[in-house]
Amino acid sequence: MARCKSVCIMSKLKIASFILSVFIFISCSNSSKEKKLQKQSNRISHSTSSADKEIIVDVRTHEEWIEDGHAVCAVNFPLDELANHIDTLKQFKKVVLVCRSGNRAEQAKNMLKDEGLDNIENGGAWTNSICP
Repeated sequence: MARCKSVCIMSKLKIASFILSVFIFISCSNSSKEKKLQKQSNRISHSTSSADKEIIVDVRTHEEWIEDGHAVCAVNFPLDELANHIDTLKQFKKVVLVCRSGNRAEQAKNMLKDEGLDNIENGGAWTNSICP
């Protein structure tokens, strides 16, 4: 009977240890994503001081941006969040939009034109991005 209790306690400890490891992994993963997005935000705030610059905006989701790669000179404003960044984009002379294939970039282009931005270009797939 004592051996059974000992085995049960060991099994519970292994399960608890596994669950704790999973939680630690998930929290570290989310923290890494937040750090990458913060670095991007800092880069934009430094870039916006000059109205004669071009900006490359990747309109894919944050997950696609992180997991599938991205051009090092691009920033990530997902299509469903793009309206929140219009004032920032107005500070640039030219806005080049990219995504996976060019479809979302075209939607973003039309949205920005409706908001009064006129020097907007659909750059197609993010892999076509040429960093200045």
